[in-house]
Amino acid sequence: MMEQRGLVHLYTGGGKGKTTAAAGLTLRAAGNGLRCAFVQFLKGRPSGEIDMLKKAGVMVLRAGSDKFFPQMTSEEKKECVQAHLLCYNKMKEMILSGEYDLVVLDEITYAVSLLLIPEEDLCRFIDTRPPHVEIVLTGRDAPESLLQRADYLSEIHAVRHPFSRGIPARKGIEY
Repeated sequence: MMEQRGLVHLYTGGGKGKTTAAAGLTLRAAGNGLRCAFVQFLKGRPSGEIDMLKKAGVMVLRAGSDKFFPQMTSEEKKECVQAHLLCYNKMKEMILSGEYDLVVLDEITYAVSLLLIPEEDLCRFIDTRPPHVEIVLTGRDAPESLLQRADYLSEIHAVRHPFSRGIPARKGIEY
C-alpha cells in the first residue's frame, strides 16, 4: 500500500507510446504491491495490454466502441456519451473508496476534448482525490488545466511512424 502523497502524471502529444508508458508504469506499480486500476476511455477494441494487466491483478474498466467517435451516428454518439459518463462516475467511486493506490485514466484528454467528460469536474476531482492516490492521465491535446496539475509531464512527439507510409496498426505492437 502506497503511503506517500500521490502525484499526477500526464502523457500527452501526438506520438505513439502514451498508453504503453501508462501500462508499463501500472505493471511496475502492481509488481510492487500497489493496488492499481486502469480506466480506458474511447477504447473498446481488443488490445494486448488489457489481458496482461488483468493477469497482474489490475482492475480494468473500459468505455469505448469499435468505431472512432467522429465516425459514429448521432444515436451512437449519445450512447457513447452515456457510457463514458457511467464509466467516469464509476472511476470516481473507485478512487474515493480508497481501494486503489494508482489509477490510470487512459485517453481522458481526448474524452475531455470531445466533451464526453466535463473538464471542470475532472480537475476538481483530481484536486480533491484521496491524498495517497497516484493519477496517470493520457491522451493528445491535453488542456491547460490538466497541464498545470501534472507533477510529471511527458510530451510524446512523433518523429516517424509507419502509418504515414501506409503500414496499418499491427497486433502486439500498436494494440
